[in-house]
Formats: sequence, C-alpha cells, structure tokens
Amino acid sequence: MNRCRTAKFLQRLLLFRSWRVLLLRRHWQQCPDCGKGLAAAEEAGKATFSAAEIGPVKDFWPDFALSLEREKSPRKPSIWFRQRWWLGTAGLAAAGLALAVALLTGPPPPAIPDLTVKIRIQSMSIYDKPAQALIFQTPDVERTFIWVEQFNKGDKL
Repeated sequence: MNRCRTAKFLQRLLLFRSWRVLLLRRHWQQCPDCGKGLAAAEEAGKATFSAAEIGPVKDFWPDFALSLEREKSPRKPSIWFRQRWWLGTAGLAAAGLALAVALLTGPPPPAIPDLTVKIRIQSMSIYDKPAQALIFQTPDVERTFIWVEQFNKGDKL
C-alpha cells in the first residue's frame, strides 16, 4: 500500500507524460494489489474491434469541406430582432413611468412610535439629591431620550 502512495506521488512530480506512463506500467506489473485490476490480454482483446469487423467507412471530410464552400442563404431575422426598436422604446417608457411614480408619491410615511413599550425608572438622584425625569419619544421608533434634572430649591417632589 505504501508503494501505491509513492507511485502516485511520483506520478504527480514527473514532467513528461511518457515517464508517467512508464512509472505506472512498472508499478502495475510489480504491485500485487494494483495488478488484480488489470485485464488479461485475452480479455482486453475481446473489448477491441478490428478494421475488418467495422467494414468500409464513408469519408467525412470531403462532404464537410463542400458544405463550407457553398454559400449560405441569408437568414431572415426573427420578429423580435426586427422589432427591437419598438421593444426598447416600450421598455424605456415603462422604466420612466416607474421612476416618475416613485418620485411623485414621495417617501413612505414615518413609522408611528410604539407607545405600548413601557419605560420604567426605579429611582433617580443626582449627587444624592432627588431628581425628576422627562421622557421624549422621537418619531424614530428606535430612539427615546430621557432627560434627568435636579429639583430647584423651590420645587416640590
């Protein structure tokens, strides 16, 4: 098994194809594990055909060369190709109409803030003195400001 790995590694390193073939042929002849997969000469002969068994074959190239020399009739363009200007104009008009509708309708309305979300403040103090909080809900749903300020001397809690 180690010889198989070495042969595969060496095959990748060899530059010329003939050297690779020679290395593999020698390995298959000497390695008992890899030699099991090789067919005998009689078995390989059964898979091949002789020229007599195939019979006469028509030569392909003269007919092919004649077909290249003949002038081809001009191909009539398809209806889609002939009407390409109309189709392009219609597509451009549709894109312009879609752009005009998008620009005239304006941006979507702003999202209404979810007022069901409750903010709960346990206690507030600034420098160990009581303070009050003001909560500002912005039109942006993701943003809420909380302002905390100290009481003035005359304010009551």
